[in-house]
This record gives sequence, structure tokens and C-alpha cells, in this order.
Amino acid sequence: EGFQLNEQPQLSSTIAFSIIYVLQEKFHLIPDHFEKCERCDEIFDMDCGGDHFDDPGINLCDSCVSHIFWRWSNGEEDDMEKAVKEWYKVRGSASTVREEK
Repeated sequence: EGFQLNEQPQLSSTIAFSIIYVLQEKFHLIPDHFEKCERCDEIFDMDCGGDHFDDPGINLCDSCVSHIFWRWSNGEEDDMEKAVKEWYKVRGSASTVREEK
């Protein structure tokens, strides 16, 4: 409290998230629920949305999770979608995996 920046620093999402990570994990100065989306590089609050997929070890914001499911419903996918799809297959969540015809 009592700290104010006169000008916002211009940081890449990678540098910004590195700072957030250190403040969360090493110093415990901010809550540990901010993540960086592996697909779009946006920093998001996991308490307000998004998803973590353990086995591929990826975090995705709500927008990208929605985009992935939209693409699946249209029969499209790329490497990120394949990783998430495999995560669901391993857990037997058939309702989230588009059935091949």
C-alpha cells in the first residue's frame, strides 16, 4: 500500500509474468492465481476463469478454452488443441471430446 507508479512500464507478457511469478511463488506478496495463457500470452486471473491442464502442463484463458471447443465442434485443431484433447482422453471425459465420424 502507498506505492504508486507515475508511468506504466512497457513490458512484454513474458517479462510481466516472470515478475508476477516471483512475487507469487518466491515472496508470497500477491495471491497465487495469476497465470499466463499458453495460447495467446494474455495474463489472466485463474479465480475469474481459465483452466489448467495438468498433463500437458498448460494454462488457458477462458477465451482460448472457448475457442478450442468451438474449433473441435467444427472439426479443426492444432497442436494446442491436440494437447488439451489428449488431456481429456486420458481422463475419460468423453463428453468433451468430439466424436470422429
